[in-house]
Amino acid sequence: MCMALYFFGYNANTSWHGGSMKSQLFTSSLLVGLLIFSSSALSAQSEGTSSSPQSSATPGSAQRPIRVSGGVMAGNLLNKKDPKYPDTDASGAVVMVAIIDKEGKIVKLDAISGPEALRSAALDSVRKWTYKRYVLNGSTVYVQTTITVMFSR
Repeated sequence: MCMALYFFGYNANTSWHGGSMKSQLFTSSLLVGLLIFSSSALSAQSEGTSSSPQSSATPGSAQRPIRVSGGVMAGNLLNKKDPKYPDTDASGAVVMVAIIDKEGKIVKLDAISGPEALRSAALDSVRKWTYKRYVLNGSTVYVQTTITVMFSR
């Protein structure tokens, strides 16, 4: 905590380093917020509570998948079926969030953005994709990632 206080402009002698009154007021407000946040986090930790409902689940389990970037998971793609372009003039990217199990199969898939006319084609295709098993610390784990499918004419 002392390092954080010093970083924000407060030293051990309790004197402020130069700067305008406005910046000193901002810094002191930031310090108060930091102190309130850290004290509430410490009290929650000491009481054994947590702000996350998933905290009791093991990281990498079905309830708490490891988040991995879409680029990394694209390198682990084994089987990919390109989507059929639907009968529409729409084009663009459909972005989806996927949960991939320990065997590399997509077990949950939701479209989060993209043209409505293209979403079902993207979802239908991506559901059939398979990935290499993702290994973390010697164990295969569930993964949450994003998948983007581009549609262009």
